[in-house]
Amino acid sequence: MGKLSELQKRLEKFDPNEILNEVLKDTKKPEELVKERLNEEGKDSKGRKLRTYGAKGFGKGVYTPYTTMLKKQKGQPFDRVTLKDTGAFQKSFEKILLKEAFNIEGNSKKDNGEIEDNVDLTNVLNLSKNELSELVNEIKPDYIEAVRQSIGL
Repeated sequence: MGKLSELQKRLEKFDPNEILNEVLKDTKKPEELVKERLNEEGKDSKGRKLRTYGAKGFGKGVYTPYTTMLKKQKGQPFDRVTLKDTGAFQKSFEKILLKEAFNIEGNSKKDNGEIEDNVDLTNVLNLSKNELSELVNEIKPDYIEAVRQSIGL
């Protein structure tokens, strides 16, 4: 009975969210997934192409003609909004662990205002279903091992 009662005590203290946070705290994968989507696709987590507010009056382009010209001069993508002009916004991405979830946050302040002044950031810092699946597959072995250790298996 001693081993079973010990296991029961460990299970009573078992908190799957606490273990998940332990596994997540050292990975930058969520932030990397968001950066990758922005840089390669220029889309939010729902799959919608990002566009600047100013571009909406210029057909299918994602930037105004002037900004497109500047992007070309800088050698930057002009067919998608990457939110990486100086790199400061993407470098500021940080995962905030909560009790039953995590958020990705970023500093959207610029020298001349806020990124939100030009682009709708709704769903930009969320993970898509595919990104979440990729994250789960990556951390699953570490999570399983941490659960085993936590309950003494």
